[in-house]
Amino acid sequence: TTSTYVKQLKAQNLFDLEAQKEAFAKTYNAIQKQLTEESIEVIKASYGDVETFITNKIEQYVEELKK
Repeated sequence: TTSTYVKQLKAQNLFDLEAQKEAFAKTYNAIQKQLTEESIEVIKASYGDVETFITNKIEQYVEELKK
């Protein structure tokens, strides 16, 4: 999502709040599709809620990119 959607919009100065929400949704959905049932069970056992885990990881990655 970063290399395609986000970079394109930033280059056009169109990366507003709605675009940020869309980027998050695309990233979240892509991650969710890649998780196997086994992965989901491991995340649940280790961290609890899968949705919160994915959200936190996306936010962590975004913060790392800002550095």
